[in-house]
Parts: sequence; C-alpha cells; structure tokens
Amino acid sequence: MGIEMKEEIYLVIDGSEKSGLGHISRISSLVEENQGEFDFKIIVLDDISKKASNFFSRALINLDSSNVESYLLDVDILRYLVFDINRIEVNRIAMHLKIKHGVAIKIAALDYFDESINLDLVFNLFDQKEKSFNTSGKNVRVGLRYAIINPRIRVVKNSSQLYKYKVLIRTTSKIPISYLKIIENKINIHSANNLFVMDKISEISREDYIQKLIVSEFFFGGGATCLLESIYCGVTVIFFPSNMSELNFAHALSNISNKVYLINVEKYSDLEFKIFLDGLLDREPDKFTEEALIDGLGASRIIKELISIE
Repeated sequence: MGIEMKEEIYLVIDGSEKSGLGHISRISSLVEENQGEFDFKIIVLDDISKKASNFFSRALINLDSSNVESYLLDVDILRYLVFDINRIEVNRIAMHLKIKHGVAIKIAALDYFDESINLDLVFNLFDQKEKSFNTSGKNVRVGLRYAIINPRIRVVKNSSQLYKYKVLIRTTSKIPISYLKIIENKINIHSANNLFVMDKISEISREDYIQKLIVSEFFFGGGATCLLESIYCGVTVIFFPSNMSELNFAHALSNISNKVYLINVEKYSDLEFKIFLDGLLDREPDKFTEEALIDGLGASRIIKELISIE
C-alpha cells in the first residue's frame, strides 16, 4: 500500500511589525486545529524579526510582500489557498492565479472587506458596513462561528476552574499610564497576588499566556485575537482598540455581549474611568452571566468549507 498524500493548503500571513501578532497567532491556531489532516505550506510576509517562528513547529516560507505573487504563480499545482493579510492586492493576485489554474484552484481570505469576484470564499467575523454578525453575500461567511481559537485553550478551559478574580493586562495596548495606575491601585485593594501584567505576548510562552487567561476574570487591553480568546474563556474584557477595525469589531461585540466594554480614552477622564472601574470590579461574580458566543470550532469550519467548494 502506498502512502496517502494529504491535500496541500497554502496559507499567506501578514507578519509585518505594523500588523501585530493577530494574523500569525490565529493562523497558527488554524494549523494546530487541523494538523495531521492537511499539508500546510505557510508563507509569512515581511517578518523581518522572524517572530512567526515562535508560533509554528514547522518550517516557514519567509517572503517579502512584493515577491509573493511571483512565488505563488511559480507553484505548479496549487489547489487551496488562504490569505490572512490586508496590505496586498489579494483580488489581483487571485485573478492571476485563476487565469493559470482555472477552476482547479480555490481561494479564500480572512477579514477581507473589499469587493472581489476572484475569491471563492471570504470569512469575516462581522459585516463592517452593517455592524452585523449576519450577511447575505453569496461567497461571504460571517459570524462568530468562524472565530479561530487556539485548540489548547479549549483543552485547558475544559479542565480548569474559571473565575478566580484575577486580572490580565496587556500593557502594550493603548492604555493610558494614568489608567494603569488606577487599575493597579484598585486591584491591590483586593490582593496584589491577583494582578497579572503582560508586557508583550511574544515575550512569554503561549502556554503561560493561556494559563493566565484561563484563570482571569478580567482582561484589559486590545487586539482582536485576545478579545476573541477572552470571550471564549468567559473573561470580561475592557477593550482598548488600536485601530478602526478593532474599534468597529469591539463596538459590534459590545452590543451583543455584557462581557465586552469598549473604552474610548478620548472621552473618559481619569475620574470617569475610576468610577467605571469601581462599579465593574465591585459587582458580584454571579452577576456576570455565562455566554456561549464562541464555540472554538471556527478553524475547522473554515477549512471544511474551503475544501468542500464545488
């Protein structure tokens, strides 16, 4: 009997410093969720510091974004391709690949909001124009059911005790220093041991971050990936967006969840933030209702829908 060949799926990820770690983190989770089933070829763009290597256990293809189109066009057999990058002309590259491979190639993109006739599937967590988690687009899939969650978080979540009144702070987010001092003073009233401060996700192990998130009741910070993982774990999020995309997403989530608080630092004075924090942290834990907005199976759904395209 011969060795069964796995389907190859090419993944193109944004690895530039300006884009943060969100793209890298969620694609690493998608790969881990589907490992063993497919042969993933992972292309990381503009990763000057090679930070993506900390998230993957396999060899990566590091390219400059200006070279990715020629690289993909040189691949003889390319059946499945997923883009997780919004800085390059995905639609144009997809058009050229369709010209070469015809109907044999299936192309999907994550968080792609421009109109495209060359992408077979687009997966968005919400509709930016309508601020909705539903859509009527033929080749667009929208909703939190496509949220990509690290599978290790699901394992730890199912084996750990939650809600231990601990706080996780991502200090690299756009949280004013005065706010950080207010948070620390408030938490120290309860117990200094309850305060977790995370400076850079890239400087702690993924396992350490997961353990800290699981036992936290509150997360202060930004980053769409951190927001989704926090919600999945039942953690209440005090969110500080770093760009318009994060602002829109957090606003949509705060409208359907009582565990997401969107903070506009331009509108909150220090005193107003302190009053907000006093009310939030003094609430009884059982007042925070359990929500199941995310089931953690989004990575599997994305790959299955890509593979099943007719």
